[in-house]
Amino acid sequence: MSLKINKDKIQFRNFSITNTADGIYIDGTFTANGQFVDSTFGGTVNGYNAGGEAHNPPSGQQESNVVDKFPFASEGTATDAGDLSESVRNSTSAHSSDTHGFKSGGERGNASLPPVSTIDKFSFTSFTTATDIGDLTAARHSMMGHSSRVSGYVAGGAPGNSNVIEKFPFSLDSGVTATDVGDITVARSFGSAQNSGTHGYSTGGGVSPPPITAQNVIDKFTFASDNNAGDVGDLTIATRNVTSGQSSSENGYASGGTTAPTPRVSTIQRFPFAVDTDASSVGNLATVTNVNAGVSSTVKGYSCGGVVPTSPDPDNFNFDIEAFPFASDSAATDVGDLSQARSLMGGCQD
Repeated sequence: MSLKINKDKIQFRNFSITNTADGIYIDGTFTANGQFVDSTFGGTVNGYNAGGEAHNPPSGQQESNVVDKFPFASEGTATDAGDLSESVRNSTSAHSSDTHGFKSGGERGNASLPPVSTIDKFSFTSFTTATDIGDLTAARHSMMGHSSRVSGYVAGGAPGNSNVIEKFPFSLDSGVTATDVGDITVARSFGSAQNSGTHGYSTGGGVSPPPITAQNVIDKFTFASDNNAGDVGDLTIATRNVTSGQSSSENGYASGGTTAPTPRVSTIQRFPFAVDTDASSVGNLATVTNVNAGVSSTVKGYSCGGVVPTSPDPDNFNFDIEAFPFASDSAATDVGDLSQARSLMGGCQD
């Protein structure tokens, strides 16, 4: 293999190749045993939270089209960065490419209206309003959203209990139609999603009809080929109602959620990507919450918003952005606030 660099430095998402008088240097993310990892998932600039359900006096709960962002470097209060293409969507799945964020599917607040199949795309660098670029194979909500380097994946969802894994390409700006590429092992909704550089993981979730049964399954499927997922381990606590998912270069995390039948939990659960095994509890969120959104930088996991038992917001929606380090087993701390208190958002990052 040969490499020719015509520039002094080529900057990729999570690593760079620099040409100097002393030689060529590759800077990026390395595992504890010295293996180089090109992590496709963790962000280095901003975290984003899109859509969801918010409190809007005097009407009470109302769907939000807001996409807000917060900087990883300074954290703090998020700002309203733009809008989704539709004004009434929650329980969507979220995806991240190197340059764009994506939101797919979702539920409309009016119970008489069906869910949507829309796939939205927005630029991380020039965002005002997201663009509708295509559709999922079916209208669904409360799915688990994954991201490879080139594609977005959606697993499970409602209404009913879906077991479908479908994918769509990041490269297109219109005319996108997702394709069915496999099945998860347990048909379910309201789970969490994690991503390594090579695989998607679908964890937890609930099986309907009521009483909804919380699941502890960790499903794994490959990005390189279209295949069914395999059950590779168990969470320490069976959780549903959108446990937020985060991903480092080495581990997947599932944070918060609810158990059967209703208690909320604050547990942060972690499982390794390198081997197929059960999760372990490594800390707690600062707030007991569910239907919170997960965001990942290269060094921290973030749990954003959600519903809490007690809150200044009349609908118990949470403003908080909490962060926990990937490098150590630690409790999360409150590092900022959303632009509006809400739940059922989709989190992504650049």
